[in-house]
Amino acid sequence: MEKSAPLSPGIEYKKSPTLSLLDWRDRRADERLWLLTKTGLKPAILMVRHAGNSIWRKGAVIARKKSDLYGIELVTAGNLHFIQDGKEYIVERGQVFIKRRGGNHLYEPGPAGFVHKRFVRFDGPIIETITGELGIEQCDVCRLSHPGGFAALQKRAISLIREQPPGYATLLSLLAFEILLFIAQDIAGSSYPPSLSASIEYMRRNLHNKISVSELSRFSGVSVTQFFRLFKSHIGESPLSYFNTMKIRRAAELLRHTLMPVKEIAFNLGYEEPAYFTNQFRKIMGVSPREYRKRI
Repeated sequence: MEKSAPLSPGIEYKKSPTLSLLDWRDRRADERLWLLTKTGLKPAILMVRHAGNSIWRKGAVIARKKSDLYGIELVTAGNLHFIQDGKEYIVERGQVFIKRRGGNHLYEPGPAGFVHKRFVRFDGPIIETITGELGIEQCDVCRLSHPGGFAALQKRAISLIREQPPGYATLLSLLAFEILLFIAQDIAGSSYPPSLSASIEYMRRNLHNKISVSELSRFSGVSVTQFFRLFKSHIGESPLSYFNTMKIRRAAELLRHTLMPVKEIAFNLGYEEPAYFTNQFRKIMGVSPREYRKRI
């Protein structure tokens, strides 16, 4: 496997030696969609913001650090080399890969030398909340039992974005829920062990509190030692580090979609010292909360 391009702060880049007709069509779809964004189409609580198809040949690559988008992509031919937050995958035909907001990721054609894929991107203040509730937030890559079903939903998204029928913004919102529910059906069968899933759900419902590892292990029904081992094995970081990242991602969500003061966001997420909250936010998101809000 060739060495991947390094992640660069704040930079998104794609290089492609050849452009197919499908690539060109995608660029037209992108231009029309982002024009909608610039002319005042406000996101609902959840909606499909972007959808398209692409063909990549060897040499095409995208890398993002502290990504500001949430996307789900289906590989329809070839395969794809995908890295997200240090975890590495080869995504094969019939699998989806999920790009989370706030994460670091890189993707490029895999060993096959090419990849065909369909993608949808989401926006709205509850994307992390709803994907967390559905278990999608726990997954980077998933094999779909019915890839054609995802393709049909994604084609509907493209049609709505291009044709803009009456009420299309509402339809894009409903479609976003439908797509996420569709994905969640397959992820449910390949999620974490029940004790680990229970602890993650407990974290999600207590973002406003302080919690300890002993509290989490009691809730999960396993010993502290076993709980640490499960968490490290399946997630790759400590429980409290994971919980802190969940809090910061929720803070970023509030900064994007509300006018709540930074200090109030900190207190609502259980940070007693705003300075400590700012330090943690900068460590995970790369900028301070105020700088993050200014960039939106």
